[in-house]
Amino acid sequence: LAHNLYMIQMLFMQVLVVDFVLEHPAEEMRMVLTELLSMGAANMCSFGILHAMEYRRISWRLEGYMRKSLQAALLRKFLTFAQEPRSYLNHGGVILAMTRD
Repeated sequence: LAHNLYMIQMLFMQVLVVDFVLEHPAEEMRMVLTELLSMGAANMCSFGILHAMEYRRISWRLEGYMRKSLQAALLRKFLTFAQEPRSYLNHGGVILAMTRD
């Protein structure tokens, strides 16, 4: 849900920049700069909130604990393999399993 809201905000800001901010004449450059800076600050704040939520998701209750435990077990299992069997594995699959749900 948070990613969807962030994407909607980004689309809205892009439309706002193209339709309203960039159509001002050159004489009003100070106002355009102020609007762009405020939009950038809003974007950074919303991205920071999204990042904090993603970071905290690891330790949230049972779901986060299970995800963390399974990823640690997968990494432990991968590291106990000898070099030869490890070379046959698809490293992209291991990385994907570690970073995705």
